[in-house]
Amino acid sequence: MLKLRQAWWATTDLAHLVWVCRAPFAAVAVGGLLIASTDQARDIVIATASPQQRGLPIPLTVLLWAATAWYWSRITLEFLEGEQARWQQPVDPDVAAWAWAPGWHRFWNDNLPRLIGAAAIFSVCLAFWRAHNIYAAYGDFDSAKGFLRPAIAYLVATVVFYVLVAWRRELAAWLVRGAGGDPDNSKLVPRRQSLTAFGEIAPFTRALLYGSVLASPVFFLLFAMAPVDTSAAMGSAVTIVLLGLALAIAAPSFLVIWSIRTKFPFFGLACLAFLVMPWMFGDNHDVRTCRDLAKLPGATGSCLAEDAKTRPFVRDVFSKWYDANAKITKPIEGKASQVTVPPLIVVASAGGASRAAYFTTQVLGEIAKREPDFAERVFLMSGVSGGSLGTTIFRSLVEADRRATPGQAGSALLPQAAADGAKFIDNDFLGPALGVGFYVDGPFSAAAFLRRLWAPNDRAVALEKAWETAWLDSGISQTGGFRWSDGLTRTFTRDASRPWPILALNGTSVEKGKRIITSNVRFATEDHLAGVNISGGIHRYDGLDIMEADIPISAAVTMSARFPIVSTAGGMRDGKGQLIGRVIDGGLFENFGAVLADESIRYLVERIREAQRTERPVVPIAILISSDPSLDRIELRPGTPKQGVLPDCLPVGPKPLPHPGNDWPECPVDAASYATLMVDPIKALYDGRTARGELAATALRDRIEGSRIMIRDRLVARLRAGTDQTIQAATDTVQARIGLDDHTDFFHFRQCRVPDAKSPTMSWHDSGTAWHSMRRMLGLDPEPNGTIADPCGNKLEFFRLCMRLTRLSGRAEDDAAGTKWCSEAGWPVPEGWSCEPVLGHPRAYCRYKP
Repeated sequence: MLKLRQAWWATTDLAHLVWVCRAPFAAVAVGGLLIASTDQARDIVIATASPQQRGLPIPLTVLLWAATAWYWSRITLEFLEGEQARWQQPVDPDVAAWAWAPGWHRFWNDNLPRLIGAAAIFSVCLAFWRAHNIYAAYGDFDSAKGFLRPAIAYLVATVVFYVLVAWRRELAAWLVRGAGGDPDNSKLVPRRQSLTAFGEIAPFTRALLYGSVLASPVFFLLFAMAPVDTSAAMGSAVTIVLLGLALAIAAPSFLVIWSIRTKFPFFGLACLAFLVMPWMFGDNHDVRTCRDLAKLPGATGSCLAEDAKTRPFVRDVFSKWYDANAKITKPIEGKASQVTVPPLIVVASAGGASRAAYFTTQVLGEIAKREPDFAERVFLMSGVSGGSLGTTIFRSLVEADRRATPGQAGSALLPQAAADGAKFIDNDFLGPALGVGFYVDGPFSAAAFLRRLWAPNDRAVALEKAWETAWLDSGISQTGGFRWSDGLTRTFTRDASRPWPILALNGTSVEKGKRIITSNVRFATEDHLAGVNISGGIHRYDGLDIMEADIPISAAVTMSARFPIVSTAGGMRDGKGQLIGRVIDGGLFENFGAVLADESIRYLVERIREAQRTERPVVPIAILISSDPSLDRIELRPGTPKQGVLPDCLPVGPKPLPHPGNDWPECPVDAASYATLMVDPIKALYDGRTARGELAATALRDRIEGSRIMIRDRLVARLRAGTDQTIQAATDTVQARIGLDDHTDFFHFRQCRVPDAKSPTMSWHDSGTAWHSMRRMLGLDPEPNGTIADPCGNKLEFFRLCMRLTRLSGRAEDDAAGTKWCSEAGWPVPEGWSCEPVLGHPRAYCRYKP
């Protein structure tokens, strides 16, 4: 029992010292775990190894973080010693009899601050070491070798830091002695002391301590007033985070010291204020509306709340879209009549932060670069989170091009769309958001009672302002004549020559879990219960109707892209200022945006009178853009283009394996060996976002396949009306244009595992390496050996899409001519593509044979 009691005392004594140092310990523990163990933080840190790194040098901020953690820990323990000496607390006689107990306490009292500071540097070492191992597992040995060097450097720095702070007294005495001075009387030689007041600290050191405390309000004001400029000056998100972690030590440690001195829980009350004040007085996380912007000095009138009421109904937009597309589509000529059947393109772009935004701009930009009138063909783009950013960028590029042409006619091709999209995305959006999160949102939570007088913009607004700045810096706004701070409806509907491609950005209601759609058109009439509305109305909300106002373009994106931690749930207030509900990331409902795409196709192709009477017939085309490299294959039919694609299942396993529950090949997972009360439900809910997205995506594909025969039969009936033409003859005429019954106009552009390259991480901060990996995934750029590989099956999807649009528009009379046209347009012809006669048909059809 004595040994057990001694072990318990030793543990509690150490725990007490850790508790006293709780502010620096928490900052290093939380920050270090995030940096060393999360993919997003690790990728941000390793990106700092680039020689192009701007702003504060990263090693300097790491050292500042470590030194701040060490010194505030040491000062706090010195105040503890001083207070214990003042109060002369009784000592347990049994403990006093243990000869080893004073040495144990002294060892940890001396070394705990040193270990806390050294751990800060060591976490960065671990980040580079894990990056080395991960990149080596992917076969990218050059990058792995490059990360090994900084890992070793930071390991050496960890040891050097510990040695310097542990033997600083001896080193300082040696230097003073070498300079001919007396170490015993020199102020340069540090001495351990018990403190009872800050006045006992040396003036210079005291000034540094006070300065570290006062730096917090300075950075609060800088990020509150100019988040993007301040972030750019600091250089990168990792600089902001490390400096924020350093500053997060000073003020809380100061409160801990005052708590020790006064025996009053200043620190505990401050923590309580962070939790209670927002609950009592509200927060600063409301969604920005044009109504709010109109109150600011210098409001230009380009963002007006009342514009939301002028949005047209989606059915009326479809009528105008059809009339415009009928003019660029060759009619199908029957015996006595003709019918024009333009292809109607609906895009669903999945979430995934910057990698989703980049991949979406590249897919849509490459199509618009080669496919004439592609922007005219696209009726609707349904986005989620990063996919919403990507679709909004593409829509902005289309609008800018239209406004730069006479009569806003727009160019048939957009040769710079992919490059312009990449230029927009190649910015650090995470820095401003994290900066405001660290320096503004956190401190303001404790001062939420000031909200009615003044409330700073939160980190979601910082993210929006980063997007607004990226649009301005791209230079495209000079030709387009609009900004991302302008109203969504005014830019893409009121001041636009035509409101398509429609933007439909998906968020999730916190209170109800339903979708919140933010769009430049309406999916319901003024009467939300009217029978003419698009189906599913009771399962979604109109974001602009809730807020009774239009919102800036950038805010429309964050209505969909409010992923937890990076952005908070946004409060939606009506015209009277009443809080109606909160919106959070759309990916928490389903991460693909496919539900709305499916509802729209069903409505326009099957439900409305114009479709049923073949007055405005269309052939629906669904484009799904996903950004998760580990996504399992969702095509259910054998022989489809994605059958040979290898999802990125690392580090759990090299390739998908049949799941015993359904025999479907899926990336293997590591099942937990024990149940956890809190983690398991959260993990299931989080993983469900992708599962629901897969379900919606397969439903969208089934909708496309299920409508194929119905569309054919309607067109055949339309051509035969009033004639004696046989069903077979009319069918052959229709199929000569729309193809055989085995066509599937569902095109999935996805990410996957690329040989010798690590897949990009889901983050608002990615690197050139990530962009290069995603370009390889497209299957359009030559590899170093000169070949154009197709690791993800996207090269084939591009070519299939070109073929279908070429045939459906009437540019080519048959598949052979379509193949020639697409090849000449710049699409690489995929391996396995062949044109062969089909039994019973007078012409050849081209297919992919896996």
